[in-house]
Amino acid sequence: MWIRYEKGTNAEKCRVITIHNEPEVLPEELLQQGEFLDGPMPEPDYLPKKTYELYFNPTTKELWYEYSDAPPTPEELKDIRISQLEEQLRITQEAVDALLLR
Repeated sequence: MWIRYEKGTNAEKCRVITIHNEPEVLPEELLQQGEFLDGPMPEPDYLPKKTYELYFNPTTKELWYEYSDAPPTPEELKDIRISQLEEQLRITQEAVDALLLR
């Protein structure tokens, strides 16, 4: 297996940007930009409402996933907006009721 990763400010934590299981078909200039690894690829854990990114430590050759909150789906955004509008309507109705009952 061959990977290419971002070389950032932290030399021990690099985000993997390319994984290739048949590196023999890749051009030599591309192969020089990555690293060959032995062993199986780790599988990410399924965590609801989370996304994951694969990271690599070039010194230890370790691969691992890091998880973060997934952005809301369009359906979730719609539900949030509906809740906000319902709350605004409730507040407006209370204000109108208060004015009418004076």
